[in-house]
Amino acid sequence: MNTNHLHYIGYIGPIIMIYLTILYFYIFDIPKIKYFIKWLVLTGIINTILKHIIKSKRPNNEKPFVLFNRIKLDNYGMPSGHAQYAAFILLFFAYYATDYKLLILFLYSFISILTLYQRYYFRAHSGLQVITGVLVGIIEGFIERIL
Repeated sequence: MNTNHLHYIGYIGPIIMIYLTILYFYIFDIPKIKYFIKWLVLTGIINTILKHIIKSKRPNNEKPFVLFNRIKLDNYGMPSGHAQYAAFILLFFAYYATDYKLLILFLYSFISILTLYQRYYFRAHSGLQVITGVLVGIIEGFIERIL
């Protein structure tokens, strides 16, 4: 496996983790899927709100995305959504999985590390933006567990 493949896995890491988590709970605990998806949506909302409050630019100075030639979507980088999702999914799985837990947690940890590295290496985020994303994901994971 060459480095391009590893970078690609890092780029789509949270998507891989989402699909594997849904598949896992489809096999072992179907009601957990709906709960997991609710938290994924909440994670996205929290990320968007934080990005628009903090308004930290990405290190690569990406231009804002324009939707339908009318709607300008600012492309802020703080916190990293990839890092936030990876951290949250890892914690969610650690809390609720029972079967094959260690094997899948090892896989998720590997994917998460690739994701964090890829976001920093390709300058999609600064180190601080990646670390902040991880911390927000961890905080969400703890809040989810308390509720």
